[in-house]
Amino acid sequence: KPGGGTSWAKKMEERSLRRQVLLQERALNEDIAAEKRAERQRIAEKRARREKNRSESGKLQAISDPRKIKKMSKKQLRNIRTADTTGVAPVDKGAGREVVAKASKRPPPSKKGGK
Repeated sequence: KPGGGTSWAKKMEERSLRRQVLLQERALNEDIAAEKRAERQRIAEKRARREKNRSESGKLQAISDPRKIKKMSKKQLRNIRTADTTGVAPVDKGAGREVVAKASKRPPPSKKGGK
């Protein structure tokens, strides 16, 4: 053809160069994706560990009388959780589960004043 055009060898060289660039790009994308997966996994494990520690560290107080729950304010009801108080996995769904509330951190009222 008059007026040029690229040679076959040059086309093959450009094609192989393009393939190499694409392979490098894929490898970089895989590395980034693997790092993101690892970070998500680490965050999920941290969240689970923090939740487990929070649930184990708190002092709990079993509420056996349901009338107490009806009298509680909204603020107090936020602290109520259903927890397994037996320490053994229950056979049926409702066995061994009680309503528990966090024990308050306020000290008991002092007996000053002496009436």
